[in-house]
Amino acid sequence: MTGRMTREQAEAIQHHLLDASRALGRAASALVDVEDDESGALSAAMVDVSSRLYRDLLQPVYARFPDLAVPMQVVGTVRHLRWEDVALPPSITESDLDGLIFSLLKPGWINLAVILVLASRRCEELSWPLNFAEIAARIQALVDAGRIEHEGDLQRLGAGDVRLPALKDEGQDGGRTNDLGR
Repeated sequence: MTGRMTREQAEAIQHHLLDASRALGRAASALVDVEDDESGALSAAMVDVSSRLYRDLLQPVYARFPDLAVPMQVVGTVRHLRWEDVALPPSITESDLDGLIFSLLKPGWINLAVILVLASRRCEELSWPLNFAEIAARIQALVDAGRIEHEGDLQRLGAGDVRLPALKDEGQDGGRTNDLGR
């Protein structure tokens, strides 16, 4: 039988996808105390899968049946902190942090939670005492300055994506390829 999704089918799909989301949450919890080279990549991958599960699989179901929608609870929210309120340690410059962030970005969309996990791990490797909220505040400042593009809600970790800005036409900006000087 083919045709449009029925409410009964949507409820069954939602039930299984929410089960998968809860299983990913349990797996992520099991990784909390793991401190090896693979745990960071696994954590980032789980956050990415969780956010894609919500955005790419559940959202289309919710678009058809809005009353079924439940808020994403897998990865939570970023504590709102303005960049102006962040005091970097004297050994870390704004340029240092920007370099770290830009080294993780790509021209394609990447979930903010993935970037935060990867940036946090890199900060730990460098012995930089920065937390998710401080890194997220810098990313938001870079978004506000037009140096990073975003889509979705950056206050909800699984609901916002970031990327390097699209390349500009040489004729529009005097030969510069983008705002990052690349």
